[in-house]
Amino acid sequence: MESTTWFGAYGTLNDTGAPYCCPFPSPVVAALLLECGRRAAERALLLVLVSGHGVAKPSLSTAEFLQVVGLLGVYLAAALMVDVRDVVEVNDLHGSSAHSVWWDIPVLMVDLGFLVWIYATLLNTMADLR
Repeated sequence: MESTTWFGAYGTLNDTGAPYCCPFPSPVVAALLLECGRRAAERALLLVLVSGHGVAKPSLSTAEFLQVVGLLGVYLAAALMVDVRDVVEVNDLHGSSAHSVWWDIPVLMVDLGFLVWIYATLLNTMADLR
């Protein structure tokens, strides 16, 4: 679905001659949202699977579910912010905006949070299965 949306967005941009950025055309916004949503869903699904949902325990607790949704929301916001910044930076013809690594740090920290949580949960699930 994401690839189809990007294909349609690029086709629309080619047909209309509209710029890719500033303001973003609605097909590009939809494609960016689907891309960030896919990446966030991948991380959440992996976290739920390694927590043993359906294998070691029948369901997630309410607290676990809220934690996953909270981290998912933070990741979605940070990734969308970085993707928009990257598009604006690439399309800056005058070079007035300098590249800043600081925009990537929130995504890095949330990814690190997912990684640590996945590793710790995987160890707990393996211990439960033993």
